[in-house]
Amino acid sequence: MVYPCKKWILVIYLFIMGPILFVGCGQDKDKEIGAKKKPLITFWHWWTDRQSILEEFADQYEEETGVKVKFVLSSPSGDLYKNKLQAAALSSTLPDIIGVWGGGEFLARYINAGHISNLTDEMEEGWKDRFFPEAIKRGSYQDGNQWGVIPGTYAVPLTVMNIQIFYNKRLFEKAGLDPMNPPATWEEFIAAGRKLRAKGIAPFTAGFGDLGLAEWFLNSYAWSFLGEDNVRATWVGERSYVSPEWEAAFDKFVEMRDNEMFIEGIAIMSNKQSEQAFANGLAAMAMNGSWAVNVYYQMNPDLEYDVMSFPQDTEAANPVLLFGGTGICAAVNGKSSQKLEAIKFLKWFTDKERQIEYVEKAHTLSANRNVIDGLSPVLAKFAKGMERIIPDLEVEEKNEVREVLRKGIQSIIIGEKTSIKVLEEAQRLKDKLE
Repeated sequence: MVYPCKKWILVIYLFIMGPILFVGCGQDKDKEIGAKKKPLITFWHWWTDRQSILEEFADQYEEETGVKVKFVLSSPSGDLYKNKLQAAALSSTLPDIIGVWGGGEFLARYINAGHISNLTDEMEEGWKDRFFPEAIKRGSYQDGNQWGVIPGTYAVPLTVMNIQIFYNKRLFEKAGLDPMNPPATWEEFIAAGRKLRAKGIAPFTAGFGDLGLAEWFLNSYAWSFLGEDNVRATWVGERSYVSPEWEAAFDKFVEMRDNEMFIEGIAIMSNKQSEQAFANGLAAMAMNGSWAVNVYYQMNPDLEYDVMSFPQDTEAANPVLLFGGTGICAAVNGKSSQKLEAIKFLKWFTDKERQIEYVEKAHTLSANRNVIDGLSPVLAKFAKGMERIIPDLEVEEKNEVREVLRKGIQSIIIGEKTSIKVLEEAQRLKDKLE
């Protein structure tokens, strides 16, 4: 039972306090809704050596804009990362921003499935002007491309790179080699390997278990022996793989194998394992990209090394060129609810101010062409190497044929197949697919 006077007290209390309580609850609810609405951009990548650096930029961006960026190290290697992307695409769980390698057949599949945004309009508003033209080209598709992609730019270049050969200066000296004059010809390269092996030093390491690296090594010599026109003719089906020039390119692996150049297990070694071997002084030379400057710095800051180009075979008709161009890129998920926020972040991250800081911390080559001063001597050599990059033909060999060639390299290294056998298998498959 509520007495009359108490009833009036209750009414007055509710009359006065009700609105206050209502407003307070509403404010709490508004805060809760505001917290839920706070943008969150998820960015997947495989760049193990840069995670902490990227997290610094994420903190900086959140402080400036209130937008949180979550960098997720999704896999320690490129091949495993590709598998994770494929699974995520099938389950519609791709992140807002996807770390990628540039254009080509792999990205085309995601574009045609609607997973990747066309960024041409944003690029034409002046964004593309900050990048090296070749870097933009690598993330773009031209009219009439072989994958049926609508022409445009789909990948934002973050770095440029090329592949060269790192060498350990102390191990060179131990074998009686001059670290100021590394091998320039193939003959000198093999001779240096013999001297290193005689001292109990593994001459050469590479992540040939990651098949892309083996293919990059091959392509440098394929271009040297065949030249641009003949490489193109092979890829479009006008020339056979079964030829002296292609055999000479594949025989580079045979010659290295027969001269005991390879570190043990190179055929199945991941690039990360190869990097660790070189950083720990277990091999005198390592095929790797410009990104490895930062990797080796983190693994062994005291490592004394330099870089040299791929040695020229004097019997080849053309200069040896370097695989390179765009290093890593970022693509925006076309189905993301945070697409506009993702683009804003990438514009922020690729501006000159941020990229100067990024180069200093990540020891890499920026795709921003305005960031070239102050490079270390080794990175300066990689920057110079950008002048000798294998051209982009805007056409690629079918992935099924490439897989036969790449796996064939592994078979050659372990002595299971000859170069001509691998080439015959590749050509038979190519004829079947035509």
